[in-house]
Amino acid sequence: MKGFRPQPVVKALPDKTPSSGRVHDALRTAILHGELAAGTSLGEAQIGEQLGVSRTPVREAFAELLNQGLLVEGARRQVVVADPSQEMIDEIVLMRDAVEPVIARQAAERMDVSDVDQLRLIMIRTRRAIEAGDGNAALDCDDDFHLHIPRAAGLGLAADAIRRFRGLTRLAVRHSVSDDAALRRIADDHDAIIEALASGDGESAAEAMAAHLASAPY
Repeated sequence: MKGFRPQPVVKALPDKTPSSGRVHDALRTAILHGELAAGTSLGEAQIGEQLGVSRTPVREAFAELLNQGLLVEGARRQVVVADPSQEMIDEIVLMRDAVEPVIARQAAERMDVSDVDQLRLIMIRTRRAIEAGDGNAALDCDDDFHLHIPRAAGLGLAADAIRRFRGLTRLAVRHSVSDDAALRRIADDHDAIIEALASGDGESAAEAMAAHLASAPY
C-alpha cells in the first residue's frame, strides 16, 4: 500500500467554498485526475494541513467520498483511494446501459431550449480541452454532460447514482480514454445525443444514448 504523498497534490479551492465542500471537491478532483493513485493512504491531519482546515471538514469529506466508493477504509483510522474490481465495473456498465437510455428518453420530453444550450456549451468546453491536450478537463466535461441530462429531466436521484458510477469507472479506466481519438469519438457521440434531445424525440434520444454507451470505453 502506498503511503500518503508528502507533496501538496491536493489543490485548494476558493475560500468562499464551505470547508467540507472544499475538501471534498479538492480530493475528488485529485483522485479522478490521478494525482492520488489507487491504494494511496490518506490521513485527516495531512489533508487538513495541505488545505489549511481542521480535521472536522476533512472527516466529513472522507465520509462523503467513502459513500461514493472513491475511498475505502484503511488501517489506523486512515482511508485509502479505491481500486475498483473488474466485477464492479462490469456491474456498473450493466446498470448504466439499462438506466441512461431511459433517462435520455425522459429528458427529450422534458428539456427546454436552455438545457440543450447548456449541453452545447459543455461540448464547446470539451472540444477546447481535447484541442489543448487536457484529457482530465475533457473527462470532467464528459461527467458534466452525463449529469446534466438527468438533472434537466428532474431526476436528481438518477444523477446522484450516475455521478457515483462515473467516478468509479474513471478510476478503473483512466488510461484507456487518454488519447485524443477516443475523446473525439466520445464528443461526436455527445453531439448526436444533443441533436436527438433537441428534436424532442424520446426514442431517438434513447437510441443515441444506447449507441454511445455501447461504444464508449467507459
